[in-house]
Amino acid sequence: MTTELVEGGTDIMVNQDNKGEYVQLILEYYLSEQCETQFTAFKRGFDRTVRPQIMELFRPEELLQLVCGSQELNFSELEAHSQYVDGYTEESPVVKWLWEIVIGEMTPEQQKQFLQFATGSDRAPVNGLSALDFNVGRLGPASDRLPIASTCFNHLMIPEYETKDILRQKLMLAIQNAEGFGMI
Repeated sequence: MTTELVEGGTDIMVNQDNKGEYVQLILEYYLSEQCETQFTAFKRGFDRTVRPQIMELFRPEELLQLVCGSQELNFSELEAHSQYVDGYTEESPVVKWLWEIVIGEMTPEQQKQFLQFATGSDRAPVNGLSALDFNVGRLGPASDRLPIASTCFNHLMIPEYETKDILRQKLMLAIQNAEGFGMI
């Protein structure tokens, strides 16, 4: 299928002088005309959920954050607002090691993987990670088991590993392989 982006476009060669215009036209074509049916259906559903008058109160970046969640991940906030259950307290060695690993050692990409593993989403709520109801619980004594997460309840369960190195190894293995079956 051939589509002219401008009238007589099939006779116009793309060169250094008009390549910027060509890129702009092709983007507009793909993002508006090519996806128009899907976007119209999305917009119709969105407008049923959120009245258009309310939309006028927000700037585009605020709407993006509202729909997609925050991309800023402050794990110190999550640590400060976490609850500890099933025998763990904020003074438990495993809990201290957990935050040392997550905050001090993980790359931003690994932190996103951790959040995805523990909560089912790699994004923070609109008000940041402090708004997340997050629980860390004890999953029995030291064992070869990996940490597990109940993503519906934001509940991370960790065996009482004997060393920080074991926790790091098991946690990284769990978050790097946390897709498909086995997720609670």
